[in-house]
Amino acid sequence: MPWSPHARTRPARRRSRLAAAVLLTGALAAGCGAIDAAGEAAGAGGAEEGAWTYQDARAGEISLPARPERIVAHASAAAALIPLGITPVGIYGDTPMEENPALEGYDLTGVTSVGEVWGEVSVEGIAELDPDLFVTGYFPLEEQLGGFEADDDARVQAIESQVPIASVEMGQAASATIDDFVALAESLGADLDAPRVAEARAAYQAAVAEFQEVVADRPELSVVATSANDQYYYVAHPPAFPELQDYQEWGLDLVGPDPESLEDPGYFGYVSHELIDEYPADIIYYDGRDFATSAEELDESQPAWRSLAAVENDQVVTWYTDTFTSWERYAEYLTTLTDALRDADDLVP
Repeated sequence: MPWSPHARTRPARRRSRLAAAVLLTGALAAGCGAIDAAGEAAGAGGAEEGAWTYQDARAGEISLPARPERIVAHASAAAALIPLGITPVGIYGDTPMEENPALEGYDLTGVTSVGEVWGEVSVEGIAELDPDLFVTGYFPLEEQLGGFEADDDARVQAIESQVPIASVEMGQAASATIDDFVALAESLGADLDAPRVAEARAAYQAAVAEFQEVVADRPELSVVATSANDQYYYVAHPPAFPELQDYQEWGLDLVGPDPESLEDPGYFGYVSHELIDEYPADIIYYDGRDFATSAEELDESQPAWRSLAAVENDQVVTWYTDTFTSWERYAEYLTTLTDALRDADDLVP
């Protein structure tokens, strides 16, 4: 099996004062996480005054005696929470915080990094921050928490021995994941009526409407989402990617891989570079993550890439999957793709 570009070089109990406060039930909620903060929102119900509960996407219900305040989060989760007014005390991810595209433009003053390499989350660093809650995504295809190796149960258990882990499902449409993060942030004290939040929500709604309008006006255009390494060219399977699910729902013609070429667990199909012309499209949505071979490197090393009509006509748009977790960031990336669609030439018969 070739290297997978979706490995994401990307995708309980508390010490003394919370030791008896965390309850993980066996009931798994389908889809998103449901929240009950001080008995105000939908969820488990029956919470006592001041209690906080969360229906985790992975393991059941988390219950705490009070709303969490000190949070450690994966970069993608932090990128969802920060623009809503919830800034973690610690962040871990796949790159240094300052270089992570999901966090670009956000004020990280006072935030401590507890991991900058995929799978290398610092258990000791988390302990030093004394958090109340650990927030990350959950990827159901791999049955894996964001930022952890699939078989790294020991590290997950070591963190859960210190702090409850609250996960949000990352396998559903990105718009639904954002809704779940918004609900989580509200339960953590976010003011959804704050001017910046209201502006971000309005900008996102406008971006979606504009995207749908342009897609309806340009039905002849097709898009293929891809990644690559030195050996293989990878074609994304749209149902496996949250943002691509949205794009298809909103009418975009997305080229998918040959089902027989799908690699486990089903994110991408793959072909040799010599065969990439088997997947023609008017626009290439190309993986911008650090571990993928860059489009510039492909320009230099792969004649078959250079010969693609979309490449020859400069119709390649950078794609940062795993970053579509906030209204603000989604609107930004969606607008970039919308502009490309509006201006694109129809290259594929």
